[in-house]
Amino acid sequence: MTLGHDDVVTIYRRLLGRPPESEAVITSQIRQCLSSGDLVDAILNSLEWKAKHYNSVLTDYSGVMATDIELLLRYARSSEPEPAYFKDFLGSRTAIGYVHTTANMSGVVEGLPIPNSKHSEGIEWVGAIRAVDQAAGRFVAVELGAGWGPWLVSSAVAARNKGIQDIRLIGVEADSGKVEFMKKHLGDNGFHPADHRILHGIVGPRDGFAYFPEINSHRDWGGEAVFVETPDEVERNLFSHRWRNVRHNRLDCYSLESIVGDLKVDFCHFDIQGAEFIVLSTARKLAKAQIKRLVIGTHSRTIEAQLFDFLASDGWVLENEKPCKFQFLAGRFDTTLDGTQVWRNPTEF
Repeated sequence: MTLGHDDVVTIYRRLLGRPPESEAVITSQIRQCLSSGDLVDAILNSLEWKAKHYNSVLTDYSGVMATDIELLLRYARSSEPEPAYFKDFLGSRTAIGYVHTTANMSGVVEGLPIPNSKHSEGIEWVGAIRAVDQAAGRFVAVELGAGWGPWLVSSAVAARNKGIQDIRLIGVEADSGKVEFMKKHLGDNGFHPADHRILHGIVGPRDGFAYFPEINSHRDWGGEAVFVETPDEVERNLFSHRWRNVRHNRLDCYSLESIVGDLKVDFCHFDIQGAEFIVLSTARKLAKAQIKRLVIGTHSRTIEAQLFDFLASDGWVLENEKPCKFQFLAGRFDTTLDGTQVWRNPTEF
């Protein structure tokens, strides 16, 4: 697409947070850059960009490419600040009460999520917007380990902005407090919870029950489900050490087949704290036949390798990835930052 005057102004504002210095600069950029992608590349390689994002340039592997940023730019919308809420670059609104770290974000309107937004990294946004970009006529999103449903709402808002009216959302969350947050979050953005499917429970390899820790809904994230028969088995089957000596409650457990049913899913976001491989591998047939794009939060290098082998051997296409980070202390590995994998299903359906 040919680069125009307004394109240059928009890209400067979205990436650098300011307008171009002058009309002469705009003219120069149009002359030098053949497309918006070329201008995005030029800005990402500029000293100004690197200085602005100095720490992330030094320490982060983002898993995001210039072409991904160009896609996000196409979906960006301007919106007005609103007290008691912060807004993402799509215009979706989030009450500051869900997470204690957002208390100072009243009235904030976030820019492009590069290298990240308040609740997630750019790579996840790329996967979500790719799913919306591919959708036509109808948009179905599933969020597993949904918290307050940020991916359900943001992807649905992007789909609505695109002109899609037929939207179906499914969220599964094990913490009852976050389930209530999710219902409010949908309603705050014009999606009536009763029109969608919100499940209080655990995502697992089979229907039945499993155990989940008692947590603070505002402060604790990363609660880990344990798939055992009795409470006395919980401690020795924890994926990490974080939830030792925490009371665990028995909850309903839902397989991917029960969650999805016969729906064709455009976007499925996983954040289920170590159970991602076991859930996907036991729903292999359904995933390949009914899910178009996966965005998976990963929680160990072992799980990342399992997903690489499993999904690639089944024909899925890896679009973006960044590994998790961990530290080795007292003879064990503890994950300090989740990784992300974005997979596309090449099957036509």
